[in-house]
Amino acid sequence: MLADLQRILSAALYSEDPCAVLRSAAADPHLSAEDRAYLTAMSADGVRIASLLVKKLRFQRITGGDAGAKALFDSDPAAFVLLFRQYAADIPASEMFPDAEGRRFRKWLNDTGRHHAC
Repeated sequence: MLADLQRILSAALYSEDPCAVLRSAAADPHLSAEDRAYLTAMSADGVRIASLLVKKLRFQRITGGDAGAKALFDSDPAAFVLLFRQYAADIPASEMFPDAEGRRFRKWLNDTGRHHAC
């Protein structure tokens, strides 16, 4: 089913190891044979590049939508990257615009007690 593939691809592209997510999904007997074959046939390099682009866009939405996040990235990129990775692991991507992603990031910072970081 298309919705299943969309969920799998979204999870894969935002994960730390997108190819592993797709390999695992391709072994799921609940998917149709056609869907499993589709996942298996995907180019590993293409999946990795797509994943990097998706993550880059989310990163840009955060730094474009929250001045504190941008300031932390400018002053301490390594610290910001650690925050970004944890945020991405905790919060599924759903925002399309920088202001909304920035607000969501700021809320996550506050909710997790990391508000002093930015």
